Amino acid sequence: MRATPRKDGEESTQNSAPVNSIQAQNEPSTAGEDKRKMQRRAAQKAYRERQEQHSLHLMQKIGNLEEANRVLGANNEQLGLEIARLAAENNVLATFNSHIASTTDGPVSDAELAAAILLQAPQLTPPSDLMTSGPIDHPAHRITESETGEKLLDKAATWDMIQSHRLFKAGLVDIDGVRQRLEGFAQCTGQGIAFEEGRIRSAIEESVICDL
Repeated sequence: MRATPRKDGEESTQNSAPVNSIQAQNEPSTAGEDKRKMQRRAAQKAYRERQEQHSLHLMQKIGNLEEANRVLGANNEQLGLEIARLAAENNVLATFNSHIASTTDGPVSDAELAAAILLQAPQLTPPSDLMTSGPIDHPAHRITESETGEKLLDKAATWDMIQSHRLFKAGLVDIDGVRQRLEGFAQCTGQGIAFEEGRIRSAIEESVICDL
């Protein structure tokens, strides 16, 4: 039987049919792959954002801890100085309380003890927080004010004032007389024992030795 010849148009249509079929099969696969890529990119972006937020949170936490550590260190240093000052003052009080109790009859008042400690000030080593980097012969002692506005001088500053007075330099001051006149006028400033500047000056001038 003789085959019927095909026209050119029919042959072209038959040849393109398989190609179109393959393309149609590939289109769903390509769309699915694009969707998966978009999902991966979105997941990666979300992961990076979470990591950045976590990193910022950690940096902020580290900064807070460093600041807290700095403040704690400063507080510890201040506390250490205060403990050292109180320990030194306690040792001085214990020493002079024992000395005075052994040389006097009856109880010793706080004012008497303060005056005794005052007169021994040159033998004491001032705490480091009362000194400056200035010359050794000009120590910076603690000076405050009373409720009346009068200057309050600590033990060392009081002793310096006595020593620098012209009457003392002339050898005309009875130290025991100064001590007696300061008894009962010692004040506590929260930093130790102190005396009013005017009271010290009066005690010096009233303790002039008249027998010389």
